Amino acid sequence: MNVLPIGGRHMNIPIELINHILRKRLSRPATLYCYLLFNTSGNFDVKKLDKHKVLSDLHVKKWETVRRHLSELIDLGWIYSKNNVLYIKGMTALTMELNPVSSMGAVFDPPDFRKFKGFLIAASIAYGHLLKKRQGKYSVPIRGETTGKPVSFSYLPTGQIIYTYGDEVANIYLAKPLGFGKTTGGNFKKRAKQCQYIDVKPNYADMKLSVRFLESMKKSYPEIAHKMVSRRSHIYLQLPDRVKSHIKLRRIKLLRRLLPYNKLQSKEER
Repeated sequence: MNVLPIGGRHMNIPIELINHILRKRLSRPATLYCYLLFNTSGNFDVKKLDKHKVLSDLHVKKWETVRRHLSELIDLGWIYSKNNVLYIKGMTALTMELNPVSSMGAVFDPPDFRKFKGFLIAASIAYGHLLKKRQGKYSVPIRGETTGKPVSFSYLPTGQIIYTYGDEVANIYLAKPLGFGKTTGGNFKKRAKQCQYIDVKPNYADMKLSVRFLESMKKSYPEIAHKMVSRRSHIYLQLPDRVKSHIKLRRIKLLRRLLPYNKLQSKEER
């Protein structure tokens, strides 16, 4: 394997490419793509790859799996053949094909390709936090599971039933921009937590009501009854988990130079 020295190196992966990978369910072939991009000079001969090292680094059991993902990358145009040598298309070139509006990247450091999907998810969460903060959208009302309409409570102090995009991540708001449902959003969050790229803490709001009112409150607000719990003799409302991402975001200078000026007028770039 035509390996370069990698001491102290990292990868800054375009956030637009990350979201594309998640949206199109390409995390497995993308793992191989980034692994080869990181560990080679940009071109390689499959026959000269150290199979045992590749399998170990990617935590894959069979070489046929690697070959299958390699074929997917060739079909996608992320890797192409020339004079019996495979060449890897750069991440900036791939990102420009997506008609991007952001030059932001997520730093994969140190690269642990066995946890690559968890990194992708945590990076998407970190970028979502950044966007909402920059756009000033710090909170939205909690909505009923069945009606989808905001639910108001005269019993709660102002601000008790909102969640903050900067700290809290509802499963649906994690998954919806990527075209997935709430269940997938929950699975994403679990995966990133297992890979130790995010911290997740349960989050509750004290409704300032005695637990003896729990049943009557559930009847009055059936759409969120499942979110009401008793803790320390009070009724609490379960809010979206508080999530802290450990991913660093950093602009990619080359990508920023390539983006048209009008696209750089997005909220994130200002």
